[in-house]
Amino acid sequence: MGKLFGVDGCTDIKQVGSLGAFLAQIAKNGMRIVPGFVIPVACKAGDGLSNEILRSFDQLGTDEVILRASVVDDYDDGEVRRNVKRPHLLDEIVDFQYHLQKNGKTAAIIVQKCLNAETMGRIYSINPATRDSGEILIEADLWSGKTVLSGDSDSDMILIDKRSGAISMENKEEDDICLSLSQIELLHGMIRKIDRLCAFPAYAEWAFDRGKLYILRLGPMSWDLYAEFNQ
Repeated sequence: MGKLFGVDGCTDIKQVGSLGAFLAQIAKNGMRIVPGFVIPVACKAGDGLSNEILRSFDQLGTDEVILRASVVDDYDDGEVRRNVKRPHLLDEIVDFQYHLQKNGKTAAIIVQKCLNAETMGRIYSINPATRDSGEILIEADLWSGKTVLSGDSDSDMILIDKRSGAISMENKEEDDICLSLSQIELLHGMIRKIDRLCAFPAYAEWAFDRGKLYILRLGPMSWDLYAEFNQ
C-alpha cells in the first residue's frame, strides 16, 4: 500500500502512533477492528499521496469515513473527525494534520469506515471506580446521537467477576439492558485477551455492527493506574 499502512499492518508506534500500534497488535491476535488505513506520522496528505489516499478510500467500499488521531508519545487519542465524505477527504486530512501539529502533537491519521452500530460503549479490564482487579466493567448504550462515548447518556453498567464469571447489573434489571448474554460473553472474552496482551489495566471502546463485535479504540485506563500496576 505505497506509503500508507493497512490499519492492521504496522505496530511501530513511531510510524503509526500509539492507537495505530495497539489496533494492529490486537488485529494480529485475532480480534476484529474496523477496516481502514493509516497515514504515517512522517507523511502529509499533499506529499504525492492524494491518489493513494483516494484509492484506499474507494477500496473500503463506503460513503463516509472517520478520521482518528494516533499520537506517538501519548495515549490520549480521542480526537476524531466523523462522517467525512470522499469530496472532502483530502482537505479534512490536511486540516486535521495542521490542527494536531499546531497543538504540539506528533500523530498519524487513522482512516476507517463508519459503522452503523446497534450498540456501543466502553469496557474496562478492572473496575475503574474501585480499582478492583477482579472485576470487569462494561458501559453500554444503544447507538444514538448521545452515547456512552460522549458521556451524555444513561448507560447500562454491567460488572463481571473475573473469578466466577458472575454477571451483575449496576443500574438496571437484566431484561432492560441493551446487550444480550452472548454479547456480554464476547466482550468478556475480548477484554481478557486484551488484558493478557497489555499487561496493564486497559480500556477499549467497542461496537456491535450487524452482530459483529469491533474494537474502536483502546489504551491504558489511566497513567496513574499504569504506574501503579508497573511498579
